[in-house]
Amino acid sequence: FADSKCLLLYVVSREEAINRLSANKLSSNSLSPNCLSSNCQSSNNLSSNHLSDNLFEHTTSTNASKTLINQLQQLTYRKRTLAGMGSELGSIEVHTDDCCKPMEELEYYRGYGWYEGKAKGCEERGYKERECKERECKERECKERECKERDCKKRGCEERDSEERDCIERDSEERDCIERDSEERGCEERNILGYLVYNGMDIIHLYRNGVYLSTLLGDGTHQFIPEPEGCQEDELRLGVRCEIWGHSNFSDSRIPAMDIRSKKGIRGLAVIHKIEEISENWCYHKDDKPGSSCSRLSDQDQYRPRITFGSYNNPEQPQYGVYKKFIRPAMEGSDALVLILSGLQSYARVYVDGELMKELQPMDCSVSLDASSQNAEFELSIYYEQKTIQESGKLRILLYEGYRMKEISCCGADEKQLVSYIEAMHATSSDECHHIQLNHVKLMPGEMALFSTNFHLSEPLSKSLSFKVSGRDIKLLLILNGKMLGRLWLPSEGVRPLFKGGDETLLNLPKSFLQTENKLELLVEAMLGDPEITEAIFE
Repeated sequence: FADSKCLLLYVVSREEAINRLSANKLSSNSLSPNCLSSNCQSSNNLSSNHLSDNLFEHTTSTNASKTLINQLQQLTYRKRTLAGMGSELGSIEVHTDDCCKPMEELEYYRGYGWYEGKAKGCEERGYKERECKERECKERECKERECKERDCKKRGCEERDSEERDCIERDSEERDCIERDSEERGCEERNILGYLVYNGMDIIHLYRNGVYLSTLLGDGTHQFIPEPEGCQEDELRLGVRCEIWGHSNFSDSRIPAMDIRSKKGIRGLAVIHKIEEISENWCYHKDDKPGSSCSRLSDQDQYRPRITFGSYNNPEQPQYGVYKKFIRPAMEGSDALVLILSGLQSYARVYVDGELMKELQPMDCSVSLDASSQNAEFELSIYYEQKTIQESGKLRILLYEGYRMKEISCCGADEKQLVSYIEAMHATSSDECHHIQLNHVKLMPGEMALFSTNFHLSEPLSKSLSFKVSGRDIKLLLILNGKMLGRLWLPSEGVRPLFKGGDETLLNLPKSFLQTENKLELLVEAMLGDPEITEAIFE
């Protein structure tokens, strides 16, 4: 509870609750004061429904005057659009060089965090593969030219001159072809395919050069976000806004975000220029105990079958085996290399040059190989436990390669800081605010805005109020008189958590938080799609 008061909860039988109510022995700290009012009936008249109503009823539409409700519906809100990705709400920036520290290490345990940095964009980069091909072409041209010159010396001058002209023309055409191929490969190299978030938790909003790209629900694994619009800029300014949705009070080893020791935020961000599927041409070795078989390729391995990953068909089920192959990073200077076993339905262990990197399972099927991205070549071994042959039907081995974000700065705001920053904004920027009603308010995807209003209560309410918001593609945080009351994530066709229990569009305004003069503030974030607040009503 935001007011840090203690709540004592008594679990009693229905009969004992009726007896306590009739004897009027409940203290004011035990249950809501509503249960001690004249509305509480005697034990003879308390049915199960009446008991539930008296103990837990919170809405006040019947007791509050219709005039008050109508006045609340007509409230005008001051709207202020936050610049960029809302980082102006954060505290002083902390520069962490090339490292993205978790929010807990920056002493933010609830609230928001912002990460910003630079990354290489679409500038020309040569592939090792292209350099090898061009070198081979030049060597072949030199040999052909030497042969032609020897032939020309044996023949007459006229023939030699004619053939030399032909050679020059052919060389020119070949050079044109090489240049065209080089340009085509260069265009492919310059494409930005997307962005890879390292160990993102909980809610991640990605911005590129101030433009909102997407939102993802971080589960603590490495996740890929496709580039939606196409980008041809040489240098990128990347930004990430993270929100801590909550910490787990138990430990689930299957999902990193559900580990009780998990830390929120991101561990890194990379611009991806190459995605390669490497599911083909693996050397297979049957083995039910990974160990020496996961070391570097031996002479025996050279004679083992070369097959598609997971395709070894054997009557024995389950099957255990080791798949090996050599990997050559394609991009010069790349420092981001991530392996993802998309569609993994069983258990696997990943080794690089015989060293165990990570154990994978269906809910965590990605591993960073950044340390090997500078190697000219390394051996990748995967120990794979396959219960049935059908498990590998949709399995794809994908390698993501690119450049990591550098020159990183971080800032954040916990709940108390967030409230104080919001109050300071209203005190200093009233001229920048627009006055509107929360009725069919449209926002741009990625926009972050602050809505605030004041209302007066002439007399204390006997029951609490409810605040109901309808709309789509909107996430909002409600603050009443400096206290955070809760969050709503309105229905969306895009990214959205699965909610269970209660009304997903309603928040309770406890009467104990309401005063004579009240300030209501909404921190609104627009998601992808067509974000709109259709209506906000009090009940």
